[in-house]
Amino acid sequence: MSRLAASTGDETALETLAAALYHNKADTRGWAIGFLTAAYFALQRPLPEGIQARLRELVENDPSEDVRAEAANVMKQ
Repeated sequence: MSRLAASTGDETALETLAAALYHNKADTRGWAIGFLTAAYFALQRPLPEGIQARLRELVENDPSEDVRAEAANVMKQ
């Protein structure tokens, strides 16, 4: 799905990846951060404000230290 999102900009694929930022499993949230940022980078598009807002929430409130670190790393870029 991330390949489809990155190569075509398919909105459904991008929305599905964005929805994974709310998944109950930390690993899924962490992977979603990486896949989403890679897709938008490949499309040469900025992250939408809604995704940026969710990443800020993850930095501040996620129970997983790894997810917080991954989100913080993306926000620094």
